[in-house]
Amino acid sequence: MENPNISTDPIDVADKAFDEFISKHSAQLIDLCYRGILERMADTSGLNGYASVVVDRHGFLKLIKSLIDSEEFYNRKRKVFEVKKPDEILFLQTSDPVAYRSMLLLSNATVHAYCEKHSFVSETYIGIKRGCHPWHAAFNRILILNELISSGRDGWAVYMDADAYINDLDFDLREYLAAHANAAMIFAPSWVTDQWWDVNDGVFFINMGSQEAKQIVRLWLDKFMTYSDGDLRNAFRFESGIPGDQYMLHTVFQNFPYFKEHVHIDRSNAINSMDARFIRQFMRSHADTPVERLAHIEREVSRVLAGTSISERTP
Repeated sequence: MENPNISTDPIDVADKAFDEFISKHSAQLIDLCYRGILERMADTSGLNGYASVVVDRHGFLKLIKSLIDSEEFYNRKRKVFEVKKPDEILFLQTSDPVAYRSMLLLSNATVHAYCEKHSFVSETYIGIKRGCHPWHAAFNRILILNELISSGRDGWAVYMDADAYINDLDFDLREYLAAHANAAMIFAPSWVTDQWWDVNDGVFFINMGSQEAKQIVRLWLDKFMTYSDGDLRNAFRFESGIPGDQYMLHTVFQNFPYFKEHVHIDRSNAINSMDARFIRQFMRSHADTPVERLAHIEREVSRVLAGTSISERTP
């Protein structure tokens, strides 16, 4: 016999299941809302303060409203609508929603801290803009840059992979970029060969107002678009069937050596190494397992945010 006190109405059943899900994953949902609305991780006070509230859908909605009504959210949005400064610098990070999401959320905390300190802006995209397998998020950088340039965005942008993080929160990026004002893009070498085109695109700077930078992005996109949706569906594993984003960029540079005069190769260890002064990158080859890699980045991010980051080498 059915219990008369238990509703079998589909809506009631769905509401109950939703409430149970919220109650079970309360801490994760609180942190997710902080990241999505305030663009930062939930601190201890936030987690503890809302733990007794976010126990059902009503509490979940109360959390969202509270964050949106907060002074912190208001100040953040006010900055977005301020008149853009001539030296505005944009930081970009992106990842797939599965394999690299956790890593991105960790490293992005250093980007957020650096931008807050120096009045820069940042944009983060989690997802796959074109393709279907997690590694296809590697191509997001090409599509995002093309979208920004097509919308008329100019000024410098700093692209960072999910495994890259700010090491020195005091680094004078304005001074660094001013010293390379005539460059269209700035990369560190891959160190695999000594060819100028053999760059590491895990971290780079791009002057979106430069005509050469616009041409590079357009050619990079054209190269990516030569592969069909079917090609992407069949490319299950990294660089299986189609080359990666970095190889495509290398091809553009090799086919158009004209860009050599407009691309600055930084060999000063400012970026793209595990001991770089400004932006460090902890790549797959630096760890034996994904777990070890994630744990290392988590420790490093904690160190940086604790204020113990230092430049280990002189410029």
